[in-house]
Amino acid sequence: MIGFIEVAGDQLRALYVDPRFWGTGVATALHRRAAACTQLEVIAANARARRFYEREGWTLAGEGEPHDFDGRLVPFVRYARAPQG
Repeated sequence: MIGFIEVAGDQLRALYVDPRFWGTGVATALHRRAAACTQLEVIAANARARRFYEREGWTLAGEGEPHDFDGRLVPFVRYARAPQG
């Protein structure tokens, strides 16, 4: 698998690309498939993902709820944008 997206309603729930394919345009192509999405959450410390989303027109909308990963709470931030298409 090279990558995938998960969409739920107007939320982009996940966009993943195998690191061997970073910088090849795969993320951009997958992101286009989520053009109707207007909100997402991303791990606050994931600077690479945050830069990608900001380049793609997303705007920081505030802090998200922390998510539990194996008993450790990980901070998230929320992003929003106008519908594309």
